[in-house]
Amino acid sequence: MIEKEVKIRITDKNKLSALEKYVIEKGGVLNGEYVVIDEYFSHPCRDFKKTDEALRIRIQAGEVMLTYKCSRISQIPKIREEISVKVSDYNATRDILLKLGFNPLAKITKYRREYILNNLQVFVDEVKELGYFVEAECDDEDLILKFIDALKKMGICEGIEERTYLEMYLKLKSQRAK
Repeated sequence: MIEKEVKIRITDKNKLSALEKYVIEKGGVLNGEYVVIDEYFSHPCRDFKKTDEALRIRIQAGEVMLTYKCSRISQIPKIREEISVKVSDYNATRDILLKLGFNPLAKITKYRREYILNNLQVFVDEVKELGYFVEAECDDEDLILKFIDALKKMGICEGIEERTYLEMYLKLKSQRAK
């Protein structure tokens, strides 16, 4: 599957309410609220940071997914191939990766509300240690960019965040280590 998304940082929590109100007024529907736990792994022989790849196990709404993300094809919107498979056991999947030489890199927790607005998925995320974000995702790049433009006009979008949550987390971790 090809993932197409844009992420924006929200520094003022009050803007989240305005965003969610806007989505609902435009016909959006709350599709779920859940906690997402993503554990990322580093490859034993390849530097995923240099190759712009990622491997993670995700726990979301009682399901466990193993996902490999290829390098980005485009930054805005962020476009990359993503290959996911549902697995039945988080611990067994994690053990397999560890035995193959993969190393745990980071565990990122998000509190997420998901809206569906026409063909657009809108994720409102509170990411532990990183703050508030909105992600817009769908197959139609123009629809994503129109949504972001509407948020800019409303003063909600302060700028597009090109980094992944993992990149932001690792930078924060390295700053704290200094």
